[in-house]
Amino acid sequence: MKRLQEKTLFNRRRTDSYIFHWVIRATAVSFIGVYLLITYWLFWPYVPITCDKITILNADKQVAVGDMLWYRADLDKKMNIESVVYHQLLNDFVIDYSPSPGTLPVGKRTITYPLEIPNYAQPGVYKLKWEGHYQVNPLREIIVTVWSEPFMVVTK
Repeated sequence: MKRLQEKTLFNRRRTDSYIFHWVIRATAVSFIGVYLLITYWLFWPYVPITCDKITILNADKQVAVGDMLWYRADLDKKMNIESVVYHQLLNDFVIDYSPSPGTLPVGKRTITYPLEIPNYAQPGVYKLKWEGHYQVNPLREIIVTVWSEPFMVVTK
């Protein structure tokens, strides 16, 4: 006489159903792991860099059209990832500069950086907008924005 526990309803061996249940459990655990990883990537409060302010170094906060605008930024880089840095001068219109790679090492430092004021810039009061774009994981990019104090662009 055959044992009743050896076969299942569909005439399969019981070991097949055990393997099937383990595959289902492994798939469920993998799904939960991927879900937790994606949730971490999307909602973790990353802080790649901090910068409180940008100081204009030109005398009397004035720069002539075609001359260099010098600024200083006190940075504290906290993550060892590269960035793409964007500069904009804002008045009634926007002057965009080409993006540049940001390759600073981790730690606190003060940088001094020049920007050439283009010849087509209109005289007036401007502000410098500095943006660092940091790709912190495959799903998320953090954008850090810092504004300078106002400065004056004058004609030569």
